[in-house]
Amino acid sequence: MSEDQKNEKIDIANTQMIRKILKDISKTKSVIKIWQSYDETHYFAEGFIYQYNGMQDRLEIRAQKGHLFNFDKKKELFFHSPYKQMIFKTKIDRVEDKEVWIYRPSILKIDNSRASERKNFGLQSYHTAILVFDSQDEMKVNILDISEGGMAILINKSQYEAFHMKLKVIVKESSVDQCVGKICIVRNKAPVDKVLTSQLVYRVGFEFLN
Repeated sequence: MSEDQKNEKIDIANTQMIRKILKDISKTKSVIKIWQSYDETHYFAEGFIYQYNGMQDRLEIRAQKGHLFNFDKKKELFFHSPYKQMIFKTKIDRVEDKEVWIYRPSILKIDNSRASERKNFGLQSYHTAILVFDSQDEMKVNILDISEGGMAILINKSQYEAFHMKLKVIVKESSVDQCVGKICIVRNKAPVDKVLTSQLVYRVGFEFLN
């Protein structure tokens, strides 16, 4: 693995993985760096996840000794933890000088080398899957990458309109045995940078539910 690959960060949108990572951090009480508007205030605070059982949608963060949480509740908070070199942002539920309650983030960014094994097939992937919708309509798509927790597909603009957040589909057939029969839910979607491809194509990320 090259040095660039080691430093590359990937998005984790799998709810179960997010819960596990945050729960692990809460157990270790490892220090988290927290900021809100670095460009304006150059203000960082340090804290730790006081308690999180994995199923809650909110987390309580307590300040390290000598730190205060002078945050604006209306603005998002940014976090960095050395645990898996994780970063994420989320909204504030409630804030006091020494405690802040935040909503569980929907996406974490972690080092690629620290993630669960992921097979990347690339934009020219020949691997395909046939997805079945609730309407029983079927769609053949190309698979970009796959891991234990989910997969990503590559689609064109006309196909893109069929997908919305939290949409569930079933993988009926695929050249990748690992995903056959999986129930998938859409967790993220975005256009692919035109630097990488001359066509307007989209990436849709799924979490496996079974």
